[in-house]
Order: sequence, then C-alpha cells, then structure tokens
Amino acid sequence: MNNFKCTPNLIGAVLLIALAGTALGVLFAPNKGIKTREKITGDAKKMVKNFSKQVSDEVQNLKNKAEKIEKRAEEKLMEFEKNIEKKAKDLVHI
Repeated sequence: MNNFKCTPNLIGAVLLIALAGTALGVLFAPNKGIKTREKITGDAKKMVKNFSKQVSDEVQNLKNKAEKIEKRAEEKLMEFEKNIEKKAKDLVHI
C-alpha cells in the first residue's frame, strides 16, 4: 500500500528529469541550440527591459501620488493654522 503513495512522487520526479534533460538537450545542441540560446537571451533582455520600464513607471506614479499627498497635507495644515488663529482671536475678543 505504501507503493501507491510514492507513485505520484516518482512520476513527478521522472517527468521533471525528462523535462530538464530535454531543455538541456535543446540548449546545447550544435546549431539549433545556439539559435535557441540567442532567442532565450534576447527574450530575457526584453523581459528585463520591460520589467525595468514597469518599475520606473511605478516609481514615477508613486512619486506623483506622494507629491499630491504632500500638497494636500500642506493645505490641510494651513487650513488648521487659520482655524486655530481665528479661534484664538475669537477667544481674545470675548
């Protein structure tokens, strides 16, 4: 009965080894492997470039949001100061 529990793990391991062997065979085959490696390298460079752009765009978006929050906070602080001044003047005149 223990053999049945190990069977999925064994099948998974065999499939993983077969997949790894196939990948290595394709990558290191004489002519097609060179083209495949170039394609993989090119695709990897594109992915890095796209990821860098996405990160850069997101950083800019966060900067813009931070600037808006800072401006809004300054406005609220000024409004608060004016209210405090007005209340202080009202108390003095009472």
